[in-house]
Amino acid sequence: MTTSLRLPSWRRWLGFAIGTALLVLALAGSLLGMYVAGSPEAWSTWLDEHFLDFFAWRVCLYASMAFFWLRLRPHVLKREPQARARVRRLEWTALVLFITSELAQWFNRG
Repeated sequence: MTTSLRLPSWRRWLGFAIGTALLVLALAGSLLGMYVAGSPEAWSTWLDEHFLDFFAWRVCLYASMAFFWLRLRPHVLKREPQARARVRRLEWTALVLFITSELAQWFNRG
């Protein structure tokens, strides 16, 4: 017996709508920042000056995601015990992605 991993149509559309809304908010925030700063160069300078503030924000975001995942993980493994290896691979992939992303930002800073 195989199980289908397809989400119901409304869930797929909800995920798409949330993702689109987040992208629009990010774009609007950048455009507003450039408008307030006066130019894209001034906005870039402001972002560079506040690099450590944004790094602290991202660390808090990563920590909260890890906290909620560690609370959710036992329920996922209870529902699908055969998925333990896939879950472990996903966890390591996410960790490498976060570390690589942060290292790239630190190296591109100068």
